[in-house]
Amino acid sequence: MMKKKGFITLLLGMSLTLLTAPVMAQNIILQINGQTIQPAVAPILAEGTTLVPIRVVSENLGATVDWNNDERSITINKDDQTIRLVLDQTEVTVNGQTIEAATAPCAINGTTMVPIRLISQNLNCAVEWDSATQTIKIASNDETAASAKLEEPTQQETAASEEKPAIAEKTTTPQYSGGHQVISDENYVVYITKTGEKYHEGNCSSLRKSKIATTLGEATDGWYDACDKCNPPILAI
Repeated sequence: MMKKKGFITLLLGMSLTLLTAPVMAQNIILQINGQTIQPAVAPILAEGTTLVPIRVVSENLGATVDWNNDERSITINKDDQTIRLVLDQTEVTVNGQTIEAATAPCAINGTTMVPIRLISQNLNCAVEWDSATQTIKIASNDETAASAKLEEPTQQETAASEEKPAIAEKTTTPQYSGGHQVISDENYVVYITKTGEKYHEGNCSSLRKSKIATTLGEATDGWYDACDKCNPPILAI
């Protein structure tokens, strides 16, 4: 009887381990500044968060990465942004301010894995999730600015434009509801507090006491309301 109970306990422990273990996200495509990145270690999904090797950040986002072996901490620097993480801890420091990450960085087979959305957005990079192609698209400030620049038209192009009537380009007008932009990106990062009932943008004054990173989809599913001070976006339904 004791052997049977021990066997059942072992099975339960193995089941819980499998449920909480990170899963390799082989089908997720990672694009940085328009280039498809294929890291040596595949991205993983842990508690709904995508983690990638730290080398992806340093090599492709122009950041420097320092490792403190005694503290098991990672410090990422880019321009005037400094991010400090500790392995297996969800507490993250951004420019001296502490925030709570949804998933802690971890080590997989000797490779340090970090939450790519949290890191990218705090390095002032634009992050977009394309659910149709299962692609995470990241654009750094430099790349975004470069893509926005227009080349000067040549004399021939100027003459041709004078001969032809201008045709208005079709644009997509952003949708708003009660001062909040309506978007379809459920992985957009917002922040909640330990006791509040609203979600916020990262610079909201309501986050002075606590700041926990989550996604717009999770905040919506948790019945959090959008803050009326910082006007974060709301999820299209």
